[in-house]
Amino acid sequence: MYKKITEKRKADLSLAAIKFDASSSTITLSGEWSWVAIDENILTAVSSIKNQNLLVNGQKIRSLDTAGVYFLNRLIDILAKNKNQLKPLLLLPEDQKLFDLSDQLKQSAAKSATVTEELSWVEKTFDDLVHAWRTALQLISFFGQLCYTFVTLFKKEYTLYVQGIMDTISRAGIGGILICAMLCFLLGVNLTYQMAPQ
Repeated sequence: MYKKITEKRKADLSLAAIKFDASSSTITLSGEWSWVAIDENILTAVSSIKNQNLLVNGQKIRSLDTAGVYFLNRLIDILAKNKNQLKPLLLLPEDQKLFDLSDQLKQSAAKSATVTEELSWVEKTFDDLVHAWRTALQLISFFGQLCYTFVTLFKKEYTLYVQGIMDTISRAGIGGILICAMLCFLLGVNLTYQMAPQ
């Protein structure tokens, strides 16, 4: 059903198109540059354009979404790889805002990826030791807390009647084994949840 809706919507749309005018060295983009209207092979039309001074005119684009911006960026990358000189991209004001926003996001992601500073081997070793000690102490603390809780429960007979629980399980037979297995599973899930980083 989803495929039928997509095909019907494609029939109603004007598909994204690229036209190259060699006399004016202009690439004209038209149609709807959205996820539904872009053919993934659309960029093959510009792969043969090399060593030219180009103007990319996107003012005839009807609508642009993030998928269209992705293909525009790929188009610019392909043209740049083929040693073309590109003039500033012409877009409608609302499309230009979306294109600029994606460019800003790409630049901020590149900055955040390069911010990581290099540590010397002494600092790395020290950080690893501190991390190992912290993890070991957290593990010891967790098991200590678990042991303390069980000792407290088993020490007070009136809070947890262990003998009665064991008698019930032994009388249940095979069903008791299933109950024990389920309880162990639930205890394991609980312990996994408690040990997971929050």
